Amino acid sequence: MRLEKPQLAVGHLQVAATLRPADPLLHYVLGLAYHGTKQTREAINSLNEALRLDPSLVPAHIVLAEIYSTQTKYDDAIRDLLAASKLQDDDPIIFLKLGRENLNAGYWKNAIEYLNRSLALKPMVEAYTDLGRAYAKLNDNEAALHAYTEALKLNSESALTYYNLGVGLREVGKHAEAAAAFKRATEIKKDFREAVFNLALEYEDLGEQAKFLETIKEALRLSPNDLVVVGKYGIALRNNLKFAEAIEPLKRVSDAHPDDVGDLYLLGNTYLMAQKYDEAIKTLSRVLVLQPTHADARDRLRVANARKNLLPKLDQYKNEALENPRKASARMNLADTYYALAMYAEAEVEYLKAVELEPKDWRLHGKLCVNYAEWKQQEKAVACYQDAIKKDPNHVYYFSLGYLYEQLGKPDEAIAAYKQSLEKKPAFTMALYQLAGVYVAKRELRTAIEPLRKLLAEDPTHEHGNFTLGQVYAQLGDNTGAMQQCYVLQGLNPRLAADLLKQISK
Repeated sequence: MRLEKPQLAVGHLQVAATLRPADPLLHYVLGLAYHGTKQTREAINSLNEALRLDPSLVPAHIVLAEIYSTQTKYDDAIRDLLAASKLQDDDPIIFLKLGRENLNAGYWKNAIEYLNRSLALKPMVEAYTDLGRAYAKLNDNEAALHAYTEALKLNSESALTYYNLGVGLREVGKHAEAAAAFKRATEIKKDFREAVFNLALEYEDLGEQAKFLETIKEALRLSPNDLVVVGKYGIALRNNLKFAEAIEPLKRVSDAHPDDVGDLYLLGNTYLMAQKYDEAIKTLSRVLVLQPTHADARDRLRVANARKNLLPKLDQYKNEALENPRKASARMNLADTYYALAMYAEAEVEYLKAVELEPKDWRLHGKLCVNYAEWKQQEKAVACYQDAIKKDPNHVYYFSLGYLYEQLGKPDEAIAAYKQSLEKKPAFTMALYQLAGVYVAKRELRTAIEPLRKLLAEDPTHEHGNFTLGQVYAQLGDNTGAMQQCYVLQGLNPRLAADLLKQISK
């Protein structure tokens, strides 16, 4: 056994146990040998026999708990660790293990109690890290962050702690700090797949599209067959306007889930942006077969058909603009055609000329702003909308500005813009939903409730509004409120209702 060759020890220990059956220590060591040779049932029997002979044999309780934990029998593991803790109440490791098994079992408050007892006996990185995870499960994100920070004081080179810190920072909406934590985790532990992937997600939330693409490429290298990573790689390519390259990864995801409407719609829309109109029409038509009420797919299908028919007319509009260089309408028609064909750089030139010719035509300003937004030129789009608002402060411009601020990772500016949009049009459901979404992302859950209630007062059948309100109630521990939203969703979207039910504490 000392040479870590339990397979050679088992036979001798079996003989010894028959010669001296009343020796608890002998049964304990035999249990260890069985455990080492993956004879789990025999290990449990031998360890239980050791404890029958000597209930105070703490190591037997601990090994039994480890075995039960690997079998996901967490209640059994907790029972043996509790017995060990009563026999040896000054051992921080036992309380650490107790906290961990309660965490595994979903008993968050018990986990916090035992982990704090462990830390009172001896401060340890593992205990602080697990304590942070337990607080996070209870949505006490500030306490979780404090625990992770204490862990890093003990070991500033713990990649796992930095990773958990990143998760906690994301939960409170601190995306820049979360990105720094995930990045540090990847520096300490090369090829830390989860940290690399989450770092990519933070770059996406911060609107840093080039870094998002660069980092998700690394995540794909580490997890080439993970369809979640593959899908995000496709989205990163889209966000960086590499539509043709995005098709292959998005098709991989869609082919793996042929009846998933969301994946299929994203693929169809990407075909459209890559100017592959026949493929776009075929894919978006499939979306409408699966979900006839999919309004976005119907709109994109209309655009795909229009672009397919519009492409042959491009030369005509070019000639008209050349023949009438001082005619704003000719410039606008050409710009609209370029925009419809996703030729955003060419559209910008023509819109700017049209605006120069008709500076008081606010429609032209709005179209220029939309072109920048679709082109993913967020900074230009923000400046454009800010200028347009000075001339025509309508609710749509404020809403579009808020949406851009979200993409740029500026939640406070987004909130201000959505509020201004709602001042212009209080019943603007899209602004109410987006405003609530920003509050949720910032973990200001109670603040999110008011705009969600206003949204549902205007549109009681808003599926994602009902779902988000249910999520907020669940995260606040209001299971009654969450279940009410679940009942509403059952009649609107059973799939969303099932997803919400999973998030409600039992």
